[in-house]
Amino acid sequence: MRQNILLDEMIKKELSDDVASFSYLRSFSEELITCDLKIKSPLLLSGIDFFCRVFSWMNEANEEKISSLKELEGQSFFHLKKGDVQTISFLLPMQDAIMGERLALNLLSRSSAVSTATYKVRARMDELGFQGVALLDTRKTTPLFRFLEKYAVTVGGGKNHRFSQTDALMIKDNHKVLLGGLKEALTYFRQQCGFYTPIVLEIHNIEELEMALSESVKHLMLDNFTPEMIKEAVLLKRPGVTYELSGGLNLDNLSLFLQQGIDAISMGALTHNPPAVDFSLKMRR
Repeated sequence: MRQNILLDEMIKKELSDDVASFSYLRSFSEELITCDLKIKSPLLLSGIDFFCRVFSWMNEANEEKISSLKELEGQSFFHLKKGDVQTISFLLPMQDAIMGERLALNLLSRSSAVSTATYKVRARMDELGFQGVALLDTRKTTPLFRFLEKYAVTVGGGKNHRFSQTDALMIKDNHKVLLGGLKEALTYFRQQCGFYTPIVLEIHNIEELEMALSESVKHLMLDNFTPEMIKEAVLLKRPGVTYELSGGLNLDNLSLFLQQGIDAISMGALTHNPPAVDFSLKMRR
């Protein structure tokens, strides 16, 4: 429900900025036209709900016209080769199609880019034999698009690390510096959290890891650890402790860092820098 409210608020603001001073757009006919959504690159499709919501927000009657599109959510188009185009057609009033085209495509493109990037990393992890290691996103998201990008990660086979800072309390390097050290930061955060609130502690070296284990911290993020450091960390791991790798991971170097004993990896690149995917929306009477 909260995501629907955020989406509607964003659509209202974006359309207001886009068309408020262009009254001629509202003079277009309301006759039904054919819209051809063209998928022009290999991708995992996600964000159809966002795409459709732009048009149904402008006119509730559009919901029935485009509801069948939602069956495409999560569909793979990796079979497309260079120059291939997959076309999906539907009807909309001319005025709504012209006014909502760019915003709808922006939402669909962003969501599909994130889900496609996530899918490729997840597939590579599985190929390497690490099906049991979770793939997590981070809070490196586009302002006001967090709900969309984190949703797209789940479509691609990933999991959300945390939606906000209060879902789990993460002790990072800045906290340790500002609060006087690892132990001091841990004491402070333990005083702040609720009974069931998890704490994640960012670790930068083996010395910090040993200290964290002695303090019975359950969730440890090994930040920018080298493959050699990871091997040493795994040897120190205790029952009930989870290890998350973060920092510098990408599709090409996963084989160097993934090792038995790792429970999760987190990649900011899934949301802040996914390769673009290619859509267009063509219209005809």
